[in-house]
Amino acid sequence: MLYEDASEEENSEKRFHVELHFSPGAYGCFDVPPEADRVTSDVTAIR
Repeated sequence: MLYEDASEEENSEKRFHVELHFSPGAYGCFDVPPEADRVTSDVTAIR
């Protein structure tokens, strides 16, 4: 997330900052074989 501190001067390096938040249980599903993907395999079992 990008934050702006309006109390800092316009040219100050402290005016803007970025925060990245990660969940310890989050994972990406990019280039993962379907049998290794827990999300899609659980969805088919529910049906």
